[in-house]
Amino acid sequence: MDENNLSDTISVDQEQNSKDTIDTTNKLLEKCGPFFEAMGDTVRQNLFMNMAAAGGGGVNVSKLTSKTDLSRPAISHHLKVLKDCGLIESYREGTKNYYYVDLRKKLDELKSFVAAVEHLLAVEGAPIK
Repeated sequence: MDENNLSDTISVDQEQNSKDTIDTTNKLLEKCGPFFEAMGDTVRQNLFMNMAAAGGGGVNVSKLTSKTDLSRPAISHHLKVLKDCGLIESYREGTKNYYYVDLRKKLDELKSFVAAVEHLLAVEGAPIK
């Protein structure tokens, strides 16, 4: 194989690797999309931080409602969004539901996404700071 053919082969391989890396990163971004959507809302950010501050024992809707100007149904809606994207969990005690932060499901996905973006930047030659 002469030098030109080798150079063309390497260039095609690099383009395919770059395309594969972009495809993988896009798939990870799609998986993490609900997280970014949920945490893009300041009300949910505040609810999340209140639950995180409450610790593993969780906090009920009444307590969260008392810390905001929102109605219980509005709080419940935001909690559903956070729960559906995997950021919080709940348990029932008597007639009350308690909500608590549980990042175990999402943390691995987010770490994978960040690693994929770092890899993509390295492959494309962009500096990683």
